[in-house]
Amino acid sequence: VVLIIIVSNVAALVYLGTIHQRATIAVTHSIRNTPNQHSETDVGANRVDFLIGCHQTPGHSYFHGVDLQLRWLDCSPKFKDDHSNEILPTEHSLFHEDPARWIRNEYATRTLPAKLVVYDYVAVELQEWFGQQGLQKTEELFHTFTPVEGGTSNWLFVYTNTNTPPLRTAPKRTAKA
Repeated sequence: VVLIIIVSNVAALVYLGTIHQRATIAVTHSIRNTPNQHSETDVGANRVDFLIGCHQTPGHSYFHGVDLQLRWLDCSPKFKDDHSNEILPTEHSLFHEDPARWIRNEYATRTLPAKLVVYDYVAVELQEWFGQQGLQKTEELFHTFTPVEGGTSNWLFVYTNTNTPPLRTAPKRTAKA
């Protein structure tokens, strides 16, 4: 009985620690390790927009010492007014309600970032818009066999803006001898 418990726990540990929902960590490593290949004046060239669920990536903790502007969908609750308990839809919920409408409105007045990170089900809906904007899929990262929460999917895609030079990140620090 003890052996069965130990083996099942080790199997769960290996699966949950190395396979399940790994794309959101992998994408941060990938973006962070992108080489420095463009100038300071390139508009949007050091910006990455994560159009995925709230708090699904490690965030700024993985980007110390890297010169990037990172943007996530806002999940903060917003109330109708100071005297109301009525909660308005968050940016995250509006995006997932109608990704095509949200993305057209959002980027109508903003410069596209160097990279957009989205789940595969969003990419299917926005594929035509991505092509029109010069966004090309450059990475496909496996996320999970079984999406368990709203707003996740099996694959995470990274789209790169072909109209801006590649991302500029800070040089890697070298250890002193």
